[in-house]
Amino acid sequence: PSWCDDSFTGQIPWACVFTLVISFVCLPRKISSLRFASAFSIMLSLYVVLVIMCECFMLRGTSKSLAAGFKAGHEKAQLSLSGIASSLPLIIFSYMYQINIPQIYQELEVKSLGNAKKLLFTGTSMAAVVYICAGIFGYVTFADGSTVKQLDSYFSDNVLAAPYQMPDGTTPIPIYIALFGMMIVVVFAAPFCVLPTKDSIEEVRNKKLSNTENIVVTFLVCWLTCGISCGF
Repeated sequence: PSWCDDSFTGQIPWACVFTLVISFVCLPRKISSLRFASAFSIMLSLYVVLVIMCECFMLRGTSKSLAAGFKAGHEKAQLSLSGIASSLPLIIFSYMYQINIPQIYQELEVKSLGNAKKLLFTGTSMAAVVYICAGIFGYVTFADGSTVKQLDSYFSDNVLAAPYQMPDGTTPIPIYIALFGMMIVVVFAAPFCVLPTKDSIEEVRNKKLSNTENIVVTFLVCWLTCGISCGF
């Protein structure tokens, strides 16, 4: 039906359903309360990356071979070590956990600069490797046999929406599972963005949120964000 199809009007009901779900997921006030959800999200994220890499090795894109894909990728996108190195600051700044660092430090069992550095280095290194692998192998899968314009359309939104195909022309089942997994990852990632907002509100008012205030602020932040996103 038109009210839930892939159009702007059809996306609004899905956005409202998603916002309603994350409004409840974002209620916890301590980052340690999210440890199980975070661990589950990490496992799903690793699964998504493994699917992207396996689809590349199994040649389920447009590239005729892995070597042809890397060659075309180098020619069309200048895939290189220097390019990877230059993209790291963007990956770290845009997709990681800077806003959660103060609360992560506060919940360390042994609060010290050494432990904080070790934690940040390990987390940043692992996340950077995962992002880079997903980007490289996702691009190489379609680099050969696709134009630059087609590649831009494949990767401008969601790499899993690219035309992965089995020999019989159907979409591989792991891709469907990965798409569903990404939805769950985004749901469980939302609290890590809302939590610092509530911390900032407490700092400004110099007073902890009560349970009722926590619920009200959480719902206001989530639905205000939904309204802004639907407006644009």
